[in-house]
Amino acid sequence: MVRHIEKAVSIYGLFFNMSMKTETRISKYIARAGLASRRDAEKLIVAGRVSINGFATKNSWDCMTEGDTITLDGVKVKAHIKDQLFIFNKPRGCLSTSRDQRGRKTIFDLMKTPQDHLMIIGRLDYDSEGLILLTNNGNLKRHLELPKNGFRRFYRVKINSPLDESLLKEIQQGITIDSIRYRPMKIEVKSEMSSGVWLDICLNEGKNREIRRIFNYHNREVKRLIRVGFGPFALKNLGVGKLKKLSLANYEQLGYFK
Repeated sequence: MVRHIEKAVSIYGLFFNMSMKTETRISKYIARAGLASRRDAEKLIVAGRVSINGFATKNSWDCMTEGDTITLDGVKVKAHIKDQLFIFNKPRGCLSTSRDQRGRKTIFDLMKTPQDHLMIIGRLDYDSEGLILLTNNGNLKRHLELPKNGFRRFYRVKINSPLDESLLKEIQQGITIDSIRYRPMKIEVKSEMSSGVWLDICLNEGKNREIRRIFNYHNREVKRLIRVGFGPFALKNLGVGKLKKLSLANYEQLGYFK
């Protein structure tokens, strides 16, 4: 009788411990591993690219517990490592991506240690240069990129010829080009020389090639485009092609809470 009671208690204890395991949304686990934002991770799940313990799942609400194995496209998703945030000074003539099918140089090729587990916050095109942020936290990436969160982008831009007052005002008030609406931007003329005009520009969002498209539309050639700031982060004296790790001890300065 006692042996039966001990066995029952043992089984109950095992069941109780299993039921007390903390559950984590699979999408959150993938985001915390630095592979995608949580929203993008949900899309990966719905697309059938994610499996749990060898079984495909298409339910973005599915959860996992400690000991479960998650794979993405057949590759095991490694457990989350400590949040990281870096600033990189991108030179001209390289891509803001982890790899290029045409074999062109990427920003990760310039880093002394492998960092291709990081996601890029605010890409710059091939000929642009300056500040890029990188993180392994998909949710932090999304938080910093969303226009509604108010992280402004600051640029030093050189164009080939001056802007008259009416044109300057038109650009500052916002403009629509090919059905794409570009928000108002702040522009300050810093210097005018025979070789071109230097401007300080502040954007509230960063649409693809926004500055180049706006000035090309007004028959101005962008000769240099350097991002010098992103939200509270500034390029300062970081050397070209250099990577610097930032402290994330104070998430409050970003308005972000884990």
